[in-house]
Amino acid sequence: MLDIPGALAEDLGDLLLAEGATSISVEEYRPDNAPEEKIFANDPSSEGLKRVWERCSVVSYFPPDFNNADAVVVAAAAALGLSTSDFCRTLEEVRAQDWEAAIKESYQPVRVADGLWIVPTWCDAAKLQDNSWSKEKNVNLILEPGLAFGTGDHPTTRLCLKWLQALHIKTNMTTSSTNNTNNNSTIRVMDYGTGSGVLAVAALLLGATTAIGTDVEHLAVRSAAQNAALNNVNDRFTALQCGADLNAPEPMEAQGYPVEERLAAFQIVVANILRGPLVELAPRLAQYAAPGAVLGLSGILETQAPEVIEAYGFWFEDFEVKTEESWALVTGRRKK
Repeated sequence: MLDIPGALAEDLGDLLLAEGATSISVEEYRPDNAPEEKIFANDPSSEGLKRVWERCSVVSYFPPDFNNADAVVVAAAAALGLSTSDFCRTLEEVRAQDWEAAIKESYQPVRVADGLWIVPTWCDAAKLQDNSWSKEKNVNLILEPGLAFGTGDHPTTRLCLKWLQALHIKTNMTTSSTNNTNNNSTIRVMDYGTGSGVLAVAALLLGATTAIGTDVEHLAVRSAAQNAALNNVNDRFTALQCGADLNAPEPMEAQGYPVEERLAAFQIVVANILRGPLVELAPRLAQYAAPGAVLGLSGILETQAPEVIEAYGFWFEDFEVKTEESWALVTGRRKK
């Protein structure tokens, strides 16, 4: 399906999956010679919107024996108020092995930093020309690439992962933990806007004790839980669905967590989301952080860093800004 409004792309994907599609891919719809539309743009009118292009192509895959794919596509579009004159669609047969090979070719191991790799589930070190990621000393984060944001190919994800690695959680933080319990070796992580769970899972692999990941999208919550299981940390990770702003209930309280597990209870708080939600959610993220806890905020452009720092300045100090390309990571420490 070509030239779909970006605001409808994810809902359309959900409907198609519910009606029998095996997978969905959302891409930018770009006519010939048109410039690439940058998302995460520094555009006040885009604040609060999802990470998606204004116009999208939605590619859906159905099983070979699925006979009414076209009718399902038309019905799903109609449910969202789109008539057949509002978009173009094509239907073609794709051999399963060709599709799988193309997907696997597009996602290869990503070296985030020395000793830290993101590895798709299907990669086999013995079959790769460059299998340096398989060395035992490396931390290999296994991911099933899918709908959720966070596959290691975006600068903001890499900035956050490098920061987590540089914390030296196993050696530094466990001996100086600020946890408010008697166990001073406990390192709890709050990953607000977890997406694929990449940051929370990485923190656990790097030595954190437990992690909570939240996301507004139920598909992301499911994806994060699956990726935690792939890395054998699912017993230490919990994924929760949350609302988009402070008007929604606090997700841990909504699930019945006691106060002592929610307030000032995390030694690492990280959020890789948009500038608008980061600024609005400052009081909530601050309440998670224990005295002396470290904070990592990304999903923003370098030019937006001062505003984010100002929003968190009441609760945090020792701010630093790290950049990659035009993107930024703001780090700080909770005042004691």
